Amino acid sequence: MRKIVFHYPNGATVIGTLKDVEEPELSDSLWNYLEVPQRFICHNNLSTGYSYGAHSRPSRSPGKIGFMGSPIGNHPVSYTEVHAGEMVWTGTRFFIAYGKCTEPGIMGAITVQIDPEYLDAFIEASHDVWRHTYEYHKLAVISAERGEVK
Repeated sequence: MRKIVFHYPNGATVIGTLKDVEEPELSDSLWNYLEVPQRFICHNNLSTGYSYGAHSRPSRSPGKIGFMGSPIGNHPVSYTEVHAGEMVWTGTRFFIAYGKCTEPGIMGAITVQIDPEYLDAFIEASHDVWRHTYEYHKLAVISAERGEVK
């Protein structure tokens, strides 16, 4: 299993597993994108629940990208169907859920599942991302890199 390691502004490090069986193309897309560690700026929609987008610097030669008019993946999901610890990869950004979301979008498929032993730290780190937007008025930046392959 291929792992992705995420580092959060509050100091948390969490690990997720790629959904290689369910979403092989998107998993490969993300793995290839993380050939070198990447940073993502995060922003919450303050009124639509426990979720946020994590946006990377656009590639000069992007591959297939999902957007609301044309979602990508074998099993695209509505954001309202994404549960805490699940991450949707759209080819250039993540949609990340850390609780119930009421955002009506659909752009990709669940590509990363945060491993159960990291879920509590992930939820707390995600609450801190929300606090960056709403309380601190500072940009939250997370980083992601390839982890151990098991």
